[in-house]
This record gives sequence, structure tokens and C-alpha cells, in this order.
Amino acid sequence: MRTHALTFAAALAVLAVAAPAASAAAPAVSTGGAAVTPSTATFTGSVDPNGHPTTYWFEYGLTASYGSRTTSLGAGSGSSAVTAAGSAAGLPADTVIRYRLVAAAATARPAADRGPSAPSARRSACR
Repeated sequence: MRTHALTFAAALAVLAVAAPAASAAAPAVSTGGAAVTPSTATFTGSVDPNGHPTTYWFEYGLTASYGSRTTSLGAGSGSSAVTAAGSAAGLPADTVIRYRLVAAAATARPAADRGPSAPSARRSACR
């Protein structure tokens, strides 16, 4: 029994040494506003890659399940925020659209949410 305990402890020590040290912070996002027309929206925000190669996209839809997303775009791997933008077309008029900005890197996938109460997310038809 003791031999197994020592072997297990040795394996843990190897794993601890092999584990990566704490790295720079994960990418950070901040969802901005949206410019709207009767059937389209352009979402904005910012992405700080925090030194990690990062891509971003916007998820949007009628509920918190979102259901749709924009094309993924690169935010680079710098250490300062860059402007993010994405467009959606074919949106229903007079409907509240929920959206969020999502950034992905090998280390994390944070998201900033814009709920249905956000005035910039409200769709309206031109008459």
C-alpha cells in the first residue's frame, strides 16, 4: 500500500511540474452598442487579447440561447483592446434582439452579454 502511495505522489509531482505556470490574463471583451436599420444591425464592442492569439464573434437572437452568430474575425495577439464589429441581416422588425460579444483563445472564452432591455438592441421599423 505504501508503495502505491509513493508512486501516486511521484506522479502528482511530475504533473505539477509539467503544468503550465500562470499565464497572462485571458482575453477580455466589452460589448458595445448596435446601429440598427429596419432589418439589420451592426454590433460593436472591444476585445483585449491580453497577449493570446484571439478570434471573436457576436452571438444574437430572440432569447438567451441566441441561436445565430456573425462570422469569426481575428483580434490579433496584442496586449491592448481593439475595436470589434459584426453585422446581422434579416432581423425581424419591432423585435428586441439579444446579443453578446464572444472572444476565444486557447486559454478561455469570455463573453459580455447585452440583454433585451438594452435600448441599442431594440429593432424598429421605418415608416
